[in-house]
Amino acid sequence: MDILVFKGDKMSKKGNTSFILGMISIIAFCAALLLGATSCGNYESAEEQEVLLSFPELSAMTVGQTHPFVVRLNLPAEGTEILTAKADSGRVLLYPDSQLFSKGETVKTFNITAKTPGKVVVRFSLGRLLSEDLSIWVFPQPLP
Repeated sequence: MDILVFKGDKMSKKGNTSFILGMISIIAFCAALLLGATSCGNYESAEEQEVLLSFPELSAMTVGQTHPFVVRLNLPAEGTEILTAKADSGRVLLYPDSQLFSKGETVKTFNITAKTPGKVVVRFSLGRLLSEDLSIWVFPQPLP
């Protein structure tokens, strides 16, 4: 361990070098801790996040029918996730088409209104990497 030697109001050259190297070491250590905390904190939960379709039994609707559809996350949101809903055709109307999750939320509800007959795929996406598809047959009149 270096001992600082004071000569009047000045430290010796050896003391100045030790002091500067010590400060650099402390700053580097703090920066490493900060980077480690921010890079590891959200990565694991984002990697494990999953979009869950709560009511996959919705496989058929009739024209004019509106059905509330619940979509869940398997982990609580961090507060930055936006869940979007898009259909591959104009056979259904989705309202709203996107929703922001508040911190800790896991559930969002979308309204799906059938407009024209045929098959439609609704994709619920959380960012670019996570999505889940829901296939729906839209019929012109109620099934018997």
